Order: sequence, then structure tokens, then C-alpha cells
Amino acid sequence: MNDGDIYLWDPDSDRGYSIGWNLQTIINKGIPNHDPPKSSDEFLKQILKLAQESNKEYGGQVTFNSLDNYLVPFLAQENPSKLHFIQQIETFFEEISQKNNVTISLDLVPRPELKQVEKHQVILSAINDVIHQVHRAQMNHGNFDPSIIVNLYPENSWEQDSLNDWLELSYLYGSPTYQNFITGTISPETLRPRNYTPEKEVTYLRLGGTNADSETQLVTGYACINLEKAGSEAETEDHFFKLVNQQMDEAANWLKNKHNRFVKSFDEGEKPLTKHFIEEPKWSYSVITLVGMNEALETLIDAPIGHVAGKAVTYKVLEQLIRKIEQLQEEKGILFSLEAYPSEKPGAILLAEYNSKYPYLTPATELKPSHGDDLWDVLEHQKKYHSLYTGGTLLQIHLEQGLHYNNGLGLLVRRTIESFGYNYLAITPVFSLCTEHGYVYGDQNCPICGEETETYTRSDQKITKISDLLEPNKEAYWRRVYYDVKNR
Repeated sequence: MNDGDIYLWDPDSDRGYSIGWNLQTIINKGIPNHDPPKSSDEFLKQILKLAQESNKEYGGQVTFNSLDNYLVPFLAQENPSKLHFIQQIETFFEEISQKNNVTISLDLVPRPELKQVEKHQVILSAINDVIHQVHRAQMNHGNFDPSIIVNLYPENSWEQDSLNDWLELSYLYGSPTYQNFITGTISPETLRPRNYTPEKEVTYLRLGGTNADSETQLVTGYACINLEKAGSEAETEDHFFKLVNQQMDEAANWLKNKHNRFVKSFDEGEKPLTKHFIEEPKWSYSVITLVGMNEALETLIDAPIGHVAGKAVTYKVLEQLIRKIEQLQEEKGILFSLEAYPSEKPGAILLAEYNSKYPYLTPATELKPSHGDDLWDVLEHQKKYHSLYTGGTLLQIHLEQGLHYNNGLGLLVRRTIESFGYNYLAITPVFSLCTEHGYVYGDQNCPICGEETETYTRSDQKITKISDLLEPNKEAYWRRVYYDVKNR
């Protein structure tokens, strides 16, 4: 196929892309060459060591799920002062932020499958209060690692102080993001290790969204296929489907080879960390992401994805791709996942490889950035699409600037979760940071000193400086129309 068809992540190495490390394994037997931790300090130091060593085996995201719940038994036994625990978490976050691509998920409520102690919820809330305080201070200085995900369960109360503290932070900085176990198609049980052998003729949800994995779940590699390229070369709609099918075949062949290289190195003892946590990588996924559906439609049928005709063709594409995933799993004997992200940076890289009339490619099957400001229109439009992916989706509420949190903004998130059932949700405000005075609303100079600021947005699910974006991604940023959340 011609240049610009497919982006291949880290094509020449045997490293995997991402993994969810099981904190229960650390508690039970420690990390390699370490005894099980006997204190919260030892526990956190082993997590740091594991995060540091992970880049030898994984080039993308590594995840530690339910950190708050796993910490509770240690703190119940130690009963540290708040000042001591604040200092402990400050040190932990300062050090783990130096290890790129780390995600931590938080539960906020006790989980029945994990160990519980007396006053568990009280301790859990205190842990979240401290992590929130530390993460907020960290972000105000331009440090957005690790990524934080808050898990939303049916047991959560929307009036819970911890949850509202995190929501307030999301409306300012875009972090944390939210994983929906209340009305989404994902279930809390699959956050934990899966103990049964996968059936290759069945498509599975890859839990964890765009920047995380469930425990002992790993992704060996990902490829991003360029739908706009297929649309620009297609003579008819049927021809377009044929070209996309060919892109999927090529991506699957490469991903199979990538998977085989990873498994070979695992079998030869070159993945000691993975071996310590996983007996064999049965549940490893190979991910295929999409970019440029909107632009493909504009070329192919002269209508954007927001048009009823574009919407109909997009359904057909996603349904064909899911059937193709099932076929590929049986043919290749490995698990595949159809996802929306990462696609922004891959799309920008692909555009540089061929002559396109488009200055940027819209991620996956999203509405183009300039579509409009009606949030409810977006929520209705994207709901069906998100349900067809097997992982890696994120519904973003794009805001022109951060907002002062109030009950109405909390209600907006609640209504979005309860009415639409998106698995993964993010608030994505534009904000700036002044080196002297900190947080600034929107994209502007500091209102206090008048100096230039550094402006941030989300790109491929990471809070990123606008100045660091590739040119096509900057173009998409400048053209974005932000959502009106008044009276929602």
C-alpha cells in the first residue's frame, strides 16, 4: 500500500505497548528480587521501581489500578499523621511523574473483591483528599503525570466530597478522566485479572479506555489506519470498503508479527517483569485505531460525518470493521481490539507522508473540531459509534476555558453518564500556566503580570502544551468550536 495508509507504532522492537500491573501481586509476593512490602512506604517504593523498569518491556502506558483501595490496609495498620502521608504522596508523585506514561486509577469507594478494614471508607476518603491535593499542586506547576482515572461505580454517591473534588479539578485542568461502571458496557469484574482462556471467534472489550489497561492485561502493539487516504483513492463506496479491508489486513499482518516477537522474547526469558505477573500472555491484545473518517466522507460522498448520510456510512464502516476483527482473530489466532485512540499524533504523522487536501485528520469517527457548540447534539451523535468500538474510546467535553465548579457542572457529568452510557468521559478545558502566577483561564497572557503563558489542551488523551503539538494538531486546535454548557 502507498505511504500514509497505516501508522505502525514502534515497528522494529519486541517491546509491548501497554500493561496493567496487578498491585495485589506486589502485595502478595513483591516485585522481582524484592520481598512483599510490609509498609505503605515499601509498597509505594516498589511501585516506583516497577514503573521505572517497565520501559524495558513496554513503550507506552503502564497502569496501576485501584491504588487508593490497595493503600487502605497499610494505612489502617500504620495510622500515620496527615502531614506524614502528604509528604509520602508528594514524594511518590514527584518521582513517578519522572517515569513517562504512567496511569493510576482510583475507586473512591470500597470494592468487594479487595481486602476491607474497619473504617475503610473514612481512610479511603482521606487518601483521595491527599492525592487530590498533591495532584492539584503538581498540575499548577505544569506536571500532568501520572495520568489519573476515577472509576465510577453504582456505589458512588454524586454528593460524595471526594468525587466532587475530582470533578472540580477536571473542569480546571482536564484531569482526572472517568471510567463508567454505572451505565457503560464495561463491568468492574473485568478490571481484575481474567482467569479463563479467550475464545478467538468472540470479540472482547479491552477494558481501560484510552490510556490504561485492566490488571494483567497487555497490548503488544497498535496500528492506526488512515480512512481519509482510502477515501481519497476510492472511486465508489464499495471500492472504499475494499481499500479499508486491505488496510485492516496489512495492519493485522504487522500486528501478528509484533505479537509473535513479544511472545518469543517472553518465552526466552527477556520479559522478567511480565513473567513475574503473568504466566503467559493469553489476554494480550493487538490494537487497531482509526483516523480521518470525517475527511474520508467529505471526499467520498461530499458530506461530513455530522450529516445524516455521513452518519449512515460510518455505521456501515464500523460494523464491517467489527466483523473484520472477528475474522482476523480466527485467522491470526490472537486478540484484536478496534479503538479510537491513539489517533491524533498518528494522523499528523501520516499526513506528512502523502499529499492531502486536508490540513489535519479528525480522530477516529469523531465530529470535526469545527462542527458546532451544541453539546447535546454531540452526545446523541456519538453514542452509537462509541458502543461499536471494543475499547479505547473517550467522549470529551471541550471547553474554551476552565470553569468554576458548581452543582450544575456536576449535574452535567451525572446526566451525561446516566443518559448516554459512555464508557470513558473527559472534561477538556483550554487553560494556561504563568511561571509566576500559576493557573490562567483559557488561552491568554497572565492577567496579573501580562507575561506570555504556556497554553494546554488534551491530545491523544495526554494534557499537552499547544507549542508541543505537531502542525496538523495545532491546526485542529485553532479551528475547534467549543461546547456551550450553559443550562445543561
